[in-house]
Amino acid sequence: MSILHKQRLSIFQLKDAIWLITKPTGIAIYDFDFKKFFECKHHWRLPTPFTAVARIGAVEDYPTFYSGLKAEGIEFIHTPEQYAQCGELPNWYPLIEDLTPKSVWFDGVPTVKAVTDQFDFPLFIKGARQTSKHNKSLSIIENLDHLTMTLMAYQNDPILHWQQLVCREYVKLRSVWAPYADEIPPSYEFRTFWWKRQFVGAGRYWYLAPDYQWTEDEKHNALSVAGEVAKRVDVPFLVVDVAQTENGEWIAIECNDGQESGYAGLSPFVLWRNIAQIETSSV
Repeated sequence: MSILHKQRLSIFQLKDAIWLITKPTGIAIYDFDFKKFFECKHHWRLPTPFTAVARIGAVEDYPTFYSGLKAEGIEFIHTPEQYAQCGELPNWYPLIEDLTPKSVWFDGVPTVKAVTDQFDFPLFIKGARQTSKHNKSLSIIENLDHLTMTLMAYQNDPILHWQQLVCREYVKLRSVWAPYADEIPPSYEFRTFWWKRQFVGAGRYWYLAPDYQWTEDEKHNALSVAGEVAKRVDVPFLVVDVAQTENGEWIAIECNDGQESGYAGLSPFVLWRNIAQIETSSV
């Protein structure tokens, strides 16, 4: 049985321009019913080989999954190397070091001294791929006792324990109103999507916070930073999160694989319409 059938994946062609492999995840800001908004063609016989975009949520073992589908004549838009380059901080950070807060990562849980030798308090801790559901107490570290507790908790956290631990300089960002006190304080942050280094959409990152929108000047400055990141990281489908600091500077917060990223405050219809237009015009 093929991987497509075994995992109940849906494959179709969007507007004769893009092949998509999809599967519902139950996550509202990730799932999107393409068929309600676009012409989608299902083919009884798939033309192989061909390249597709995966919208199936986080893949536990991307290289193995990629190899399995490639054997069936299907390639994801990102190779395993590209997937790692845009999804893991130790891979993208060296490319954009001057555009994002200072970061150091550790293969194992470091000692308190190893951290404090390189950072002052407060500091920011996360996994190489993600935080633990924006948990403030495991992310923004205020003092030595808090650091000691966090390093111990990190080893047992179901999201963090399998990732490399990353320490980052804590940069004060322009804040927006926070609905939940136990989460990382929402900031003036935006999620931007880039298709083959072309901008295809953006939305406010903290979509549950009261509405906030950038001015045209702010958008221009933010996209200048995000666009430079997209140029340097240089993968086909990239997400770049950018935020404004308290002093008005725009910085890159992180990069992600566009296949696995939620839409946040961006309309998925707008995103896929823009991508389809690029692909159609390039034919």
